Amino acid sequence: MGDLDNDGHIDIFVGNFSHPRVGQDHPQFLRNLITEGEIKFEDRSEGSGLEWQESFASAALGDYDNDGDLDLYFTTVYAVGSGSIKNFPVLYSNQGSWKFKNTTKDESLPDLPPTYQSAWADIDNDGDLDLCTAGKLFRNDAQRGHWIQLQLVGNGTEVSRSAFGAVARKQLGDQVRTRIVKPGTGEGNQSDARLHFGLGDQEEPVLVEITWPGGKQQTVGSLAVDQQHRVVME
Repeated sequence: MGDLDNDGHIDIFVGNFSHPRVGQDHPQFLRNLITEGEIKFEDRSEGSGLEWQESFASAALGDYDNDGDLDLYFTTVYAVGSGSIKNFPVLYSNQGSWKFKNTTKDESLPDLPPTYQSAWADIDNDGDLDLCTAGKLFRNDAQRGHWIQLQLVGNGTEVSRSAFGAVARKQLGDQVRTRIVKPGTGEGNQSDARLHFGLGDQEEPVLVEITWPGGKQQTVGSLAVDQQHRVVME
């Protein structure tokens, strides 16, 4: 789950494991069309650049290139499928407007083995997301774009200290960049609970609106870019 088109609504990526037979469900991008409280989803898979492999396993969303869009890393559960189909984990860069580019080789992640591991975290605190997969840690050294990171902390009574379920939104022009504190993703994985916003070339301080579990809202302004910030529920 994540806001894949920066409209402030939480979209869904469905990582279907499927075989070549007709009628099998392939992976899907589902856009949230919520209006006036009514929730509907639109399939945006066709023409998105999403390629099919047989044995997809775990997916994780994160803005690894700091351009403000959530990118997708997607693993496979076995290496060779029906009819000797080869399956490799893939990395997709979100190009905007529901277009995704396979950047696996460009980012030096080709031909990885099958794995359920798929998680993002800034392990060296340098402002870009690193990748845990296939029993390894891949450090992101590209240093692209500005960023902020938020550690959200609940008050311990209404909302747990871990703040799972809290949502942070940042307005930029006609876009609303959205991040969720999630306890897990895929098959037994958890990305860093800190919320990571790629900011591209934005250098001005950031204002973020937080919706805590239960619906309470809090606005935090003047957050300096290229820094980590701790926000405690008021």
